[in-house]
Amino acid sequence: MRLDEYLVSEGLIASRSRAKRYIHRGLVKLNGEVVTKPSKQVKPGAIIEIAEEDRPEGYFKLKGIQNQSGILRPGDRVLDIGSSAGGFLMYASGIADEIVGIEYSEEFREPLEAVMEEYPNVKVLFGDAFNMDLTPLGEFDVILNDMTVEPAMSIEIMARFLPLLRGGGRVLQVLKLDKISDVEPFLILLEKKGLEIVKVIRPEKREAYVIARPKR
Repeated sequence: MRLDEYLVSEGLIASRSRAKRYIHRGLVKLNGEVVTKPSKQVKPGAIIEIAEEDRPEGYFKLKGIQNQSGILRPGDRVLDIGSSAGGFLMYASGIADEIVGIEYSEEFREPLEAVMEEYPNVKVLFGDAFNMDLTPLGEFDVILNDMTVEPAMSIEIMARFLPLLRGGGRVLQVLKLDKISDVEPFLILLEKKGLEIVKVIRPEKREAYVIARPKR
């Protein structure tokens, strides 16, 4: 079997196009040797090693949040508001069943289209989260919001999408703060939107990662 096909059949990489990119970039080792040809034949039982690919910062941010909170679960349908370069989408695709991203900036169209091609369970909608029609989106188990806007505005945007959250759903609200001590007023604002604060993760940089759920 071809190496690119083998990687997909073994569940090591999600798609052949992504497998080919990994191979061409020298990120795949076959029995201890780097292989750069997707057509390389592989025998059953071969030892495959895949190096960590360069990824957007958001990938590692969400990975760290997941390790501390377990917000994402197998079977989830996830909404990512403000997808930027696609880091959240890429990480979530390895856990959840379906991920829908929303992005306004045309600057990110090309990288996000590449993400959709490589990750079959990812779909990105290009539009304005402030006023887009929410009806076609359906329901979600998780809402992720890491928009690069002032915290109160980010919360207001996220709140537009709360009616789409299923029972038992979870929310990740990333807050961009001037000072880490500024988090309390925004926790109060989240509670006023009908959310219960489950966990607040405070990294070293001026952000806070708030895990919340609808009040019971």
